[in-house]
Amino acid sequence: MASNSLRICWGIKVRGSKRLKCGKEVSDPAIINEIMRLINEFLRRVEKHKNVLLNDLTTPFDYAINTLGDWLSRVIVITNSDRDAEELRVAEHEVGRKILKFTEELKQMWFKHLQA
Repeated sequence: MASNSLRICWGIKVRGSKRLKCGKEVSDPAIINEIMRLINEFLRRVEKHKNVLLNDLTTPFDYAINTLGDWLSRVIVITNSDRDAEELRVAEHEVGRKILKFTEELKQMWFKHLQA
């Protein structure tokens, strides 16, 4: 059962905001119990997987970052007589560096969101 300090209500949209505000307060014990069950299940799962969720070494972005990093280390721009091939390798390397940079930034944003 919800404590006296816990307020559960139906959320309503606020114009110009992504957040909901409290509309009508919920008083049905069955709904409150279901909400509490869902909250407890969420907390249990976060606790169970917190090492993965909050570990800087293991994130959903690591595979992409590691693979791009490995690929970039192997893409070597060699000056040769085939100017088109050289320009293609330069372009591939530049695109790869930008993708890697954006993926690393996205990983940092993901961490900030988790800690908020």
